[in-house]
Amino acid sequence: MSLKVPFDEAAGYDILSSEMIRTLPVLLLIACDPISQIAAETLYADSAADSAMVEQALDAVRPGPILALTDRIAALTALGGACPRVDVLEQDAEGEPVREVWSGGCSTADGAQIEGFVEVHSTERGQWMAGEALSVSRDGGLELYFDGAIETVEQDDLLLIEAAATWCSPEAPCGTEDLTVDLSYSIYPAAGYPDVYDITVSGITIGAATETPITVEGAWSINAEACATEPTNGAFALQRGERHDLGMDGALSCDDCAVWTVQGVDAPPYCGIDL
Repeated sequence: MSLKVPFDEAAGYDILSSEMIRTLPVLLLIACDPISQIAAETLYADSAADSAMVEQALDAVRPGPILALTDRIAALTALGGACPRVDVLEQDAEGEPVREVWSGGCSTADGAQIEGFVEVHSTERGQWMAGEALSVSRDGGLELYFDGAIETVEQDDLLLIEAAATWCSPEAPCGTEDLTVDLSYSIYPAAGYPDVYDITVSGITIGAATETPITVEGAWSINAEACATEPTNGAFALQRGERHDLGMDGALSCDDCAVWTVQGVDAPPYCGIDL
């Protein structure tokens, strides 16, 4: 003999739905936790490779080497002599040169070999330099290379820098691959640089000709007296595939380390900012 219990189909579905609602969050929590853990473990395992890319981006956006490069190029004619050859293209009302071309293919009195050329346009507000394979070598070693353009303009106490060039210098040592950048900077107040100022930067950088560009953007504050090893506050982001974000808080913890996230996932702190 069997006992049949009437089945209320609608009620049955209500019971099943209620049980599913109570059960699914638990299943999701169980499922997501290992996935999150695996993602974090994978991220930490790849942090050495990631940190190399972050270091490359930080090296590219520091304003000091770019400004030092313009000073070094300007200094090529400071000692006089016949190398590089200087051709004046334009003068101001007082007869002072405002646009010149400095050409290489010669050796300086102290033994440096200069090749290529650079056109320099100077105004009361700034300077524009455009070089074509300009290089300075000494004893067979490359000391400086510049191909591209850099413009610096000062408006009141705001310094604007536009750099689209492939270059290397003693501040960014020449190697097998030169640094290529297309970056825009603003620095305020210009009179406070390099000790106390705010800076913004955006653009792209390429560490080697075969690499995909790294997109960069950031804004931070420097106060060398408050913290000499990192910005007092600010943020820097870079992306080549995955997005990396650095948060800097030297005013609170001057330890040369930044909070580091990759695709929104926490990574170990990134140390060695030195911006």
